[in-house]
Amino acid sequence: MAVSARALFGRFCLAVLPLGLASFLSGPAWSLTGDPISGEELAQKWCAACHVVSEDQNTAPAAQMPTFKQIAEKGIVEKSGIGVFLAAPHPQMPKLSLTRQQMADLQSYIVGLKPKLE
Repeated sequence: MAVSARALFGRFCLAVLPLGLASFLSGPAWSLTGDPISGEELAQKWCAACHVVSEDQNTAPAAQMPTFKQIAEKGIVEKSGIGVFLAAPHPQMPKLSLTRQQMADLQSYIVGLKPKLE
């Protein structure tokens, strides 16, 4: 059974174009602006069980985990982005399924915890 060139081209477009579009949209020109307030809400919901995520949280159940302020001071998420940070192996960390916007919000919140230079 022969397949026409038009049908092959259509299948190619259906297979390749979404990948190209996703790659294009994930580039720096389409980077998202994070909302630190939403980021703090996410941190309280998903991260506070193991990390100290804010000034008003005294301790966390997993005391050996770095605080968000320590993470901010190291500049980890500022340099590489939260997606790279979360994708790096963290044995104790649960698998999170965050959207790109949620990652941008969380990154904005964490970067905002870094002390300002006077």
